[in-house]
Amino acid sequence: MNEQELFRIQKIEKREKFDTILAYILIVILLGAILLVLYLKFIRKEEIIPEEYTPSYISLNELSNSFNSSSLVTAFTNDNATLSSSVVGTALSINYLKEETNINLNIPLVENELQVEYSEENKNVAENIYKELATIVCTYNGNIESSCRNIINSININNQVEGIRIVENGNNTTVYIDIMKKINVNSIPTYTEVTSVELSNTNYILVLENTQINNINITTTDNKLTLTGNVSSLNEDNILKILIKLYDSNNNVLGENNYEYTEDAPLTSSSAFEISFDLDDSLKLENINKYSIEVVK
Repeated sequence: MNEQELFRIQKIEKREKFDTILAYILIVILLGAILLVLYLKFIRKEEIIPEEYTPSYISLNELSNSFNSSSLVTAFTNDNATLSSSVVGTALSINYLKEETNINLNIPLVENELQVEYSEENKNVAENIYKELATIVCTYNGNIESSCRNIINSININNQVEGIRIVENGNNTTVYIDIMKKINVNSIPTYTEVTSVELSNTNYILVLENTQINNINITTTDNKLTLTGNVSSLNEDNILKILIKLYDSNNNVLGENNYEYTEDAPLTSSSAFEISFDLDDSLKLENINKYSIEVVK
């Protein structure tokens, strides 16, 4: 073997050795990349995500704590009743106790909705509870509390808002409160002083003398104009008068009538009024342009 052939063989051996080392390096890099991907996917994810994730909706614990410090609990306490909330798994457990009356509401959170179910027997207490919960959710989602209370206090089976739905089934009622929905509190204006409005306008809430009037409706026949609405007291007053006046286009009073809540028939938590006007030659429908509602105590 001459010197030239020996040199060629040594060169081939060196190249084979280099290729082997390079292959090992590439294998090590590939294994390292696989291990890094597995670490980021299964290990690092568990370490980082819970610390960075912040829910955009109220938790059951926050809801329960806010309820326990609410004005509703204070009001019931002042009325010698006990009202409290706790979290049990994925549900709120709310207890009401006064003398012989003991009401327990189990309110599960199913997906994103609180489900408040109650019977006609527990209606008064349960409605106060679900409206307080809805107000807390409404406020948490960025609305002003007073606006939340105005719109939520006006809710009933015939007057619902997006984010809160009411389903009646015989003697039972279920209210669904979506904790991720921001209630549109500006959809219905609220008037806090006597206001004359167009006869066609019934889409508003009236709050006067610590009394709220909503769900106003006007119907007319050939010889009668009738106004109805729901009335609720924002304090303990239950003796009052609902006064309605009719106006022409120049704001002259064409007629007035009233509905009274007396000691024999006081205002309750679910009261309604109905006031009618006879239409004739002295009071023609085409002459009625506006109306106003007042609360007289």
